Amino acid sequence: MHHAFTIRALLKQLPVRVESATAYGDRLLLGTATGALLIYHVAETGRDKPPTLTLLETRKSFARRAVEQLGVIKEAGVLVCLADGMVTL
Repeated sequence: MHHAFTIRALLKQLPVRVESATAYGDRLLLGTATGALLIYHVAETGRDKPPTLTLLETRKSFARRAVEQLGVIKEAGVLVCLADGMVTL
């Protein structure tokens, strides 16, 4: 049987609770329950090995409340965030 995706744990035991995630190019963006945004660089290591993630930046006061949803408008290079019932660009 063909499997299109393989599920693997990439980040284990983070000190925060992840509420949302999106990928943009070689970046993984994670929104947390405390309103922080974690930005990781994803580097492919090979077909049989999981990619390595390197934390590039932490924006602690990205939102006042939990980051409920993240999205990227690729054509404009804009990050869209839903937090506390409000959409911000």
